[in-house]
Parts: sequence; structure tokens; C-alpha cells
Amino acid sequence: MERAWREIPHYRLSSTVDLEATLGWLDTLNAQRPPQMRILPAAALLRATALAAAEVPELNGWWIDDAVRPAEAVALGTVVSLRKGGVVTPTIADAAELGIEGDHDGAPPPGCGRTQWGLRSSDMAEASITVTNLGDQGADEVHGVIRPPQVALVGFGRVRPRPWADGDDLGVRRSVIVTLAADHRASDGRTGSRFLHMLERALSDPDRLLGATP
Repeated sequence: MERAWREIPHYRLSSTVDLEATLGWLDTLNAQRPPQMRILPAAALLRATALAAAEVPELNGWWIDDAVRPAEAVALGTVVSLRKGGVVTPTIADAAELGIEGDHDGAPPPGCGRTQWGLRSSDMAEASITVTNLGDQGADEVHGVIRPPQVALVGFGRVRPRPWADGDDLGVRRSVIVTLAADHRASDGRTGSRFLHMLERALSDPDRLLGATP
């Protein structure tokens, strides 16, 4: 953290994203499944992040030798709190190539809480972008610190009902506040805004979340 604050000129953006379509789809899907096979909302958030990172490579990589070096694939780091204190950050390799339910080799799906499955050596590989999700701790939003040499970190707060205006109609919809911390040496606010737009687009399209990258 000391190195991050010392070396990285952070800029921060946030967006409130409507999750009603995705959560409604998950509710319908999970109603047909036993508890151990149900998909957590966190899996949709991670899947959308991976898709956005694949489409905005300036935020998916590392700052090395005074230049951004985009990664060839999305290695998605996920901050997981340990019950006895501390955190571990396992990595989901090729995250943009996985559907919301994971891969076909017995690997856990994104967002399942990978420590429940046990960590493999490949889970501790270097991430190209990291996600922190404090929604289950009650925080509405989180402003994280980038882990060098990465150039971006995505934060998700609590998913909860919020007032929502749709044209002239005012109602209540389930939504989440998404925050982005990015390295100003590697990108700018326009690029960061495009990333958040891509993430929001993915979360509005359940079919896109379900399948692999087109």
C-alpha cells in the first residue's frame, strides 16, 4: 500500500448500475437448482468485470518500465477476507473466457468464494486487474488502492434497493455502486468511463454473462 500511494497517481470514478434484469434472471435460474448449484450475484459482478477488462485493455495489465503493458488475457484477482483475519487474493485465469458458471475442469465458478474449494498454485498467479467486493460487509461503496504493478482496481459495494428514475417513471430497483481506481499514467478518465460503461452493458445482458466471450 505504501508503494501504491507513493508511485501511482490514482484517479477514481464511480457509477450506480441497475441490476434488476440480471438479478431477476438469477432468481429464476436459481429457483430451479439445489442450493449448492446456485449462482451468487458476486459471480455476475466478476463476470462483467472480466468482459469489460477484455474490451478495455488499457486497464488490464501492468505498469512496467514507464509504460503500460496490456495482458494477453484477463487474470482477475479477487480479494477474499479470511475468517481469522487478513485477506488472500486468488486469481481467476482467463476470466473473460469463462461463463458465469466457471469452466469445465472442475474449477470453481467466479464469485463462489474460492477458499471454500481450496486454492491451487495457479490461483496465486499474478493478476492483471483486481476486484474487491465489500457489499456483504454492508458498505455501500469501496474506494480501493491499486496493487502495483497493476493499473486498475474495481470495487463493488452492497447490492440493495435504491430509488431509480426511468424516464418520467420513478421506482425502486436493485442496484450496486461500482468504483474504479486507475493509474493516470496508463489511462485517463475517458478510458475509465468507457470501462464502466462496458461493465454496465454486460450487467444488463444476462445472455452475455452466461456464455463465453463471443
